[in-house]
Amino acid sequence: MRVARLIGFARMQDLMLTGRVLKPEEAERYGLVHYIVPKGQSMAKAKELAAKICRNAPLSNFAITNSLPRIQDMSYDDGLYFERMVAEYTRSPESIERLNAFLDKTAPRVRMPE
Repeated sequence: MRVARLIGFARMQDLMLTGRVLKPEEAERYGLVHYIVPKGQSMAKAKELAAKICRNAPLSNFAITNSLPRIQDMSYDDGLYFERMVAEYTRSPESIERLNAFLDKTAPRVRMPE
């Protein structure tokens, strides 16, 4: 059922009734996959992403991966409350340091993918 939530009821119904298989570009467009890489390059891409993620504060990674799935099913007000609680919880020295680097414009620049 998670796939149906990601791509929508109508698309899921179409795939199930017709047996059609999504092409990689469709899966990316529908939000089912985030990256399309050349054959044989998936492990290199995974390691690249893991290296980026490992530079985050561990508590931030924990909060993001555990909070987002829960917030999406909450009411608007409950979601805002929960986000605020998570923000307070993740005010670790690493998070504050990264925020200060962003404000001081000394943080690494985020680039648009090519």
